[in-house]
Amino acid sequence: MASTTQRIFHVEMAEAGLRLDAMLALRLPDHSRSHIARLIRQGCVRIGGSSCKPGQKLKPYQSIAVDLPAPAPCALAPEAMHLEVL
Repeated sequence: MASTTQRIFHVEMAEAGLRLDAMLALRLPDHSRSHIARLIRQGCVRIGGSSCKPGQKLKPYQSIAVDLPAPAPCALAPEAMHLEVL
């Protein structure tokens, strides 16, 4: 089983009214909004300990827990090959 990293965020006043997936896309710039929406639908994101939806509107000071799965290992391996340089 792959390990996960948990991140906790608190909704700032300026973020109130934003969609959950949009706010997390701003806070987690290494993840796309569609990837974040998938994590939300899979139950990896909770607001105040409860499940939520990607389009849920945020309220000030809500606590958001995000379980980020570790990246899958790359199955690619280097291969020796002769290349002719012209």
